[in-house]
Amino acid sequence: MSRLGRNTGEVIILIDTLIKMNVEVRILKQNLFIKSKDPMNKMLITILSMFSEFERDIISQRTKESLQNLKDKGIILGKKVGTIQKSKYDKDQDRIVELLKLGLSFRKVINHIGYGEVSSLHTYIKKRNLV
Repeated sequence: MSRLGRNTGEVIILIDTLIKMNVEVRILKQNLFIKSKDPMNKMLITILSMFSEFERDIISQRTKESLQNLKDKGIILGKKVGTIQKSKYDKDQDRIVELLKLGLSFRKVINHIGYGEVSSLHTYIKKRNLV
């Protein structure tokens, strides 16, 4: 149930939409088969999705409390400032620099190497001070 939506309302709307499209909804974990708008099914879906939403909220709350506890102990979270992560462009870095020095636009470089997005290539170049 927790995978069908972020909250109870989304789950109910999705299942109602599927039922209107004559789709049988099967929730295997609870052994529940929903074919039509039945008040009992609606109640079960609502209760199950509420429990799923509650569980997500509890997990989120525990995570936030744990992170705050670590911060209070003086532990620095996250990666170090200035850390450069691996990129999909690393393997073609020399070729990208060569193409940019020839005056090709980011879009043409993307077309030439065969993958990527203009914005991500721009960020890659900027963070590494390549050109």
